[in-house]
Amino acid sequence: MQVPVVSKVGKPLMPTKPSRARRWLKEGKAVKRRSNVGMFYSQLIVEIGKATQPIAVRVDPGKKCSGIAIRSTRASLFQLHLVLPFDTVRFSMKQRQIIHRWGQFSAGKVSLMARNTGLLVSDSRPRLICTEVGLSWR
Repeated sequence: MQVPVVSKVGKPLMPTKPSRARRWLKEGKAVKRRSNVGMFYSQLIVEIGKATQPIAVRVDPGKKCSGIAIRSTRASLFQLHLVLPFDTVRFSMKQRQIIHRWGQFSAGKVSLMARNTGLLVSDSRPRLICTEVGLSWR
C-alpha cells in the first residue's frame, strides 16, 4: 500500500511507503490531510524532494468487467476492477421486449404466443411470467 504525498504548495508527488509517511509525521516534516472523498494523504511542510517518476495508465476493456491500473516503473500505484452491468441491461431489455409484444396482441393471440415462447399466462388476470428470465408482470 502506498500513501499519496503532496508538496508544500499542493502539487502531487510520488507516493511513499506508510513507514516513511509515519516517520515524516513524527518528525514534523508532514501533516495529515484528507481529500474531498475522504482519502488520506500526507502534505509536506518542508521540501524533501521534487523528483517524480513517469506513470502509465492502462485500461483493459471487457464485456462483463474491465480493469484499470496506474503503474510507475517501480510499483503498481492503483488497481481497479470494474464489474459492468451487462447482465442487468440484457435482462431489462428482455423484459421490455416481452411486455411490448404482449401489449400488441389480443388475449387469444397472447395465450397462443405464450405456449410457443414458454410464457405462462393466467386467464383470470392479465399476468405474464417468463420462465426464461424470471419476469413477472401484472
